[in-house]
Amino acid sequence: MGAYDFNFDLPAGETFIPRPERVVALLKAMPPEPFTIAPKADDRAAWAPWMKHPFGQLVQQSARELAAQPLPDYNNATWLESLEQRSSIIRQSCFFAENR
Repeated sequence: MGAYDFNFDLPAGETFIPRPERVVALLKAMPPEPFTIAPKADDRAAWAPWMKHPFGQLVQQSARELAAQPLPDYNNATWLESLEQRSSIIRQSCFFAENR
């Protein structure tokens, strides 16, 4: 099954909608406040210590190198060709090229 392939053969009367009692059980299992293991992406003060860490420096260097590369050649012709061939591989090759 591929992405966005929603051709499921459900038995008659079956749906993906959870039963109300299941929804209540899930709500009881969830914490009252959202849980996260990292600061918000735009919280620069919280992320600042990573700039001094070797791994953080490696990530920053890689990001700078990628940002300096030209954008892939992605245009209307590429889009139309991928639609005609019914394949996302053409589009993805623009973004996930080996040198990116």
